[in-house]
Amino acid sequence: MTWWRLFYHLIWTTKNREPVIDEQIESIVRRTIYGIGDDHNAKVWAIGMMPDHVHVAISVPPKYAMSDVVNALKGNSSHLLGHELQRETHPRIRWQREYGVNSFSERSLQTVIDYVNHQPERHATNRLIDDYERVERDGYEEVHPIAHMHSSGKETTA
Repeated sequence: MTWWRLFYHLIWTTKNREPVIDEQIESIVRRTIYGIGDDHNAKVWAIGMMPDHVHVAISVPPKYAMSDVVNALKGNSSHLLGHELQRETHPRIRWQREYGVNSFSERSLQTVIDYVNHQPERHATNRLIDDYERVERDGYEEVHPIAHMHSSGKETTA
């Protein structure tokens, strides 16, 4: 069995950042996150929600692409919300296409768990970490591929 220690902070938002996440929606989304975590042999460390976005601290085995995990979290929660909510009280919930993901060290785990678990307090006091609130790439520095020197002496990119 492969040994691994991978830690991620995820964030995704409602479509157009509509403030539609209430207690009933939060309960369904939490249940979905834990279920998808189990399906992927992942460890969900913390879940935090605001009316317009979701934060998750999670460890996912390296055999899963993070994009596939996020798509499962968003897709399955949308599906379940569509089946369990009354249309009269809850219009269709949709997620924004983009999402944010950051990796962090095990040493930072408790700090990230605290950040995720205390979302309402952090937003109320504006004590936010920009990279943990980011879901779009606009204005973000382009990450350039790593240059490698081929044995022939030519530079290639990974």
